[in-house]
Amino acid sequence: MLYSQDDFNAVKGQATRMGILYALCILAILLGGLIPMLAGRQTVLSIALSTAAALLTLFLHGTFIGPVFKYRRFMKAAQENIRRTYTGQFLGQGDISWRDGVRFIGLRFLAPDQEEAFQCYVDYNIPLPDLKEGKTYTITHTGNSMLAVEEA
Repeated sequence: MLYSQDDFNAVKGQATRMGILYALCILAILLGGLIPMLAGRQTVLSIALSTAAALLTLFLHGTFIGPVFKYRRFMKAAQENIRRTYTGQFLGQGDISWRDGVRFIGLRFLAPDQEEAFQCYVDYNIPLPDLKEGKTYTITHTGNSMLAVEEA
Protein backbone atom coordinates (compact mmCIF):
# COMPACT_ATOMS: atom_id res chain seq x y z
CA MET A 1 0.00 0.00 0.00
CA LEU A 2 1.18 3.49 -0.80
CA TYR A 3 -0.70 4.88 2.22
CA SER A 4 -0.55 3.73 5.83
CA GLN A 5 -2.97 4.45 8.64
CA ASP A 6 -0.40 6.90 10.00
CA ASP A 7 -0.68 8.90 6.75
CA PHE A 8 -4.47 9.10 7.12
CA ASN A 9 -4.18 10.12 10.78
CA ALA A 10 -1.55 12.78 10.02
CA VAL A 11 -3.72 14.39 7.34
CA LYS A 12 -6.75 14.24 9.61
CA GLY A 13 -4.81 15.97 12.40
CA GLN A 14 -3.51 18.62 10.03
CA ALA A 15 -7.05 19.27 8.76
CA THR A 16 -8.25 19.64 12.34
CA ARG A 17 -5.54 22.21 13.07
CA MET A 18 -6.42 24.10 9.89
CA GLY A 19 -10.10 24.06 10.86
CA ILE A 20 -9.21 25.65 14.20
CA LEU A 21 -7.11 28.28 12.40
CA TYR A 22 -10.05 29.00 10.10
CA ALA A 23 -12.40 29.38 13.08
CA LEU A 24 -9.94 31.79 14.71
CA CYS A 25 -9.83 33.85 11.53
CA ILE A 26 -13.61 34.10 11.45
CA LEU A 27 -13.56 35.07 15.11
CA ALA A 28 -10.99 37.79 14.31
CA ILE A 29 -13.33 39.19 11.66
CA LEU A 30 -16.19 39.36 14.14
CA LEU A 31 -14.12 40.82 16.98
CA GLY A 32 -12.29 43.22 14.67
CA GLY A 33 -15.59 44.73 13.70
CA LEU A 34 -17.38 44.49 17.01
CA ILE A 35 -14.86 45.72 19.60
CA PRO A 36 -14.16 49.17 18.07
CA MET A 37 -17.89 49.72 17.62
CA LEU A 38 -18.65 48.89 21.25
CA ALA A 39 -15.64 50.77 22.62
CA GLY A 40 -16.33 54.12 21.07
CA ARG A 41 -18.34 53.99 17.89
CA GLN A 42 -15.26 54.10 15.67
CA THR A 43 -16.82 53.02 12.41
CA VAL A 44 -13.78 53.57 10.20
CA LEU A 45 -11.53 51.52 12.49
CA SER A 46 -14.17 48.81 12.70
CA ILE A 47 -14.44 48.59 8.91
CA ALA A 48 -10.65 48.62 8.49
CA LEU A 49 -10.08 45.84 11.04
CA SER A 50 -12.91 43.72 9.61
CA THR A 51 -11.58 44.15 6.08
CA ALA A 52 -8.02 43.29 7.12
CA ALA A 53 -9.18 40.17 8.98
CA ALA A 54 -11.35 39.10 6.03
CA LEU A 55 -8.46 39.52 3.59
CA LEU A 56 -6.18 37.54 5.90
CA THR A 57 -8.80 34.79 6.11
CA LEU A 58 -9.10 34.63 2.32
CA PHE A 59 -5.31 34.49 1.96
CA LEU A 60 -4.94 31.73 4.55
CA HIS A 61 -7.81 29.76 3.05
CA GLY A 62 -6.35 29.89 -0.45
CA THR A 63 -2.77 29.07 0.53
CA PHE A 64 -2.98 26.82 3.60
CA ILE A 65 -6.44 25.78 4.70
CA GLY A 66 -8.12 24.93 1.36
CA PRO A 67 -5.35 22.65 0.03
CA VAL A 68 -5.27 20.67 3.29
CA PHE A 69 -9.01 20.07 3.16
CA LYS A 70 -8.83 19.06 -0.51
CA TYR A 71 -6.03 16.60 0.28
CA ARG A 72 -8.03 15.25 3.23
CA ARG A 73 -11.03 14.74 0.93
CA PHE A 74 -8.80 12.83 -1.49
CA MET A 75 -7.34 10.68 1.31
CA LYS A 76 -10.81 9.93 2.69
CA ALA A 77 -12.02 8.88 -0.76
CA ALA A 78 -8.94 6.68 -1.19
CA GLN A 79 -9.70 5.00 2.11
CA GLU A 80 -13.45 4.52 1.65
CA ASN A 81 -14.18 4.11 -2.08
CA ILE A 82 -14.42 0.82 -3.97
CA ARG A 83 -11.02 -0.59 -4.88
CA ARG A 84 -10.31 -2.29 -8.17
CA THR A 85 -7.26 -4.07 -9.53
CA TYR A 86 -5.71 -3.74 -12.95
CA THR A 87 -2.85 -5.78 -14.39
CA GLY A 88 -0.87 -4.31 -17.23
CA GLN A 89 2.50 -3.49 -18.67
CA PHE A 90 4.02 -0.22 -17.48
CA LEU A 91 4.39 2.15 -20.44
CA GLY A 92 5.85 5.18 -18.71
CA GLN A 93 5.35 8.22 -16.61
CA GLY A 94 3.20 11.10 -17.75
CA ASP A 95 3.05 14.72 -16.75
CA ILE A 96 2.37 16.22 -13.37
CA SER A 97 -1.25 17.28 -13.18
CA TRP A 98 -3.79 18.67 -10.74
CA ARG A 99 -7.05 16.85 -10.03
CA ASP A 100 -9.53 18.23 -7.51
CA GLY A 101 -6.87 20.45 -5.99
CA VAL A 102 -4.33 17.65 -5.43
CA ARG A 103 -1.11 17.27 -7.44
CA PHE A 104 -0.52 13.90 -9.15
CA ILE A 105 1.94 12.17 -11.45
CA GLY A 106 0.32 10.28 -14.32
CA LEU A 107 1.35 6.68 -15.06
CA ARG A 108 0.29 4.66 -18.10
CA PHE A 109 -0.33 0.91 -18.17
CA LEU A 110 -1.48 -1.37 -20.98
CA ALA A 111 -3.24 -4.69 -20.46
CA PRO A 112 -2.50 -7.40 -23.04
CA ASP A 113 -6.15 -7.63 -24.13
CA GLN A 114 -6.76 -3.88 -24.52
CA GLU A 115 -5.87 -1.36 -27.19
CA GLU A 116 -5.92 1.79 -25.08
CA ALA A 117 -3.62 2.48 -22.17
CA PHE A 118 -4.99 2.91 -18.67
CA GLN A 119 -3.96 6.22 -17.11
CA CYS A 120 -3.70 6.24 -13.35
CA TYR A 121 -2.36 8.85 -10.99
CA VAL A 122 0.05 8.65 -8.07
CA ASP A 123 -0.03 11.23 -5.32
CA TYR A 124 2.85 13.66 -5.83
CA ASN A 125 3.42 13.93 -2.07
CA ILE A 126 4.49 10.32 -1.56
CA PRO A 127 7.58 8.59 -2.98
CA LEU A 128 7.03 7.30 -6.50
CA PRO A 129 7.15 3.48 -6.70
CA ASP A 130 10.17 2.08 -8.53
CA LEU A 131 8.54 0.94 -11.78
CA LYS A 132 10.46 -0.37 -14.79
CA GLU A 133 9.10 0.26 -18.26
CA GLY A 134 8.00 -2.93 -20.00
CA LYS A 135 7.40 -4.89 -16.77
CA THR A 136 3.93 -6.07 -15.81
CA TYR A 137 2.39 -4.82 -12.57
CA THR A 138 -0.85 -5.26 -10.70
CA ILE A 139 -2.17 -2.01 -9.36
CA THR A 140 -4.94 -1.39 -6.86
CA HIS A 141 -6.80 1.81 -7.57
CA THR A 142 -9.90 3.74 -6.71
CA GLY A 143 -11.13 5.74 -9.65
CA ASN A 144 -7.88 6.64 -11.36
CA SER A 145 -5.86 7.08 -8.16
CA MET A 146 -3.29 4.38 -7.49
CA LEU A 147 -3.35 2.97 -3.96
CA ALA A 148 -0.96 0.02 -4.26
CA VAL A 149 1.33 -1.55 -6.85
CA GLU A 150 3.06 -4.92 -6.98
CA GLU A 151 4.92 -6.87 -9.61
CA ALA A 152 2.68 -9.38 -11.40
